[in-house]
Amino acid sequence: QVAGSGLAVTLDPGASEEHDLVVSNHTANLRLTIKLTATDATGNLGTAAASWLSFGDDALQLDPHAAVTVPMTIAIPHDTQPASALAHVNATVESAVAAADGAPVAGTANQTFPVSIVVQGTPTAQIAIADVHRVDQGSRHQLAVVLRNFGDQGANVSGHVVVAGDRPQTIPFH
Repeated sequence: QVAGSGLAVTLDPGASEEHDLVVSNHTANLRLTIKLTATDATGNLGTAAASWLSFGDDALQLDPHAAVTVPMTIAIPHDTQPASALAHVNATVESAVAAADGAPVAGTANQTFPVSIVVQGTPTAQIAIADVHRVDQGSRHQLAVVLRNFGDQGANVSGHVVVAGDRPQTIPFH
């Protein structure tokens, strides 16, 4: 059973927060095995914002009328740009058996609730060297440096490349 309309959190990149999930078995006579998973906004397991969620235990067995508290951690990767993201926590009954004699009971059930995550901060450029290789054209040799911006802001990049070898050089680039 989901109380409320989900969970909303606001965190900085690199921060984490723990919440308690209470998973209950409201049946009178069934022992349930429940699996907890996280999906992104489109239903993919463990990708995008879903990869930020982890559970203290993701496989639970509950007797009739029992409840268990499961810690859930939301951890935002350090390099995450400011944005809003959505994940879903899914509790799926993997199996149900009669508590009295262990006889299997057919059927499936699941419950889902949304986790809205706002990553705070100011958008930045995140420049990385994606590739460096030598380009030979006849007797001419060049160094190709490929930079990639993984951030949300444009950036002018300048610096120096130090080239070792028979004729060491320091070459500026912009």
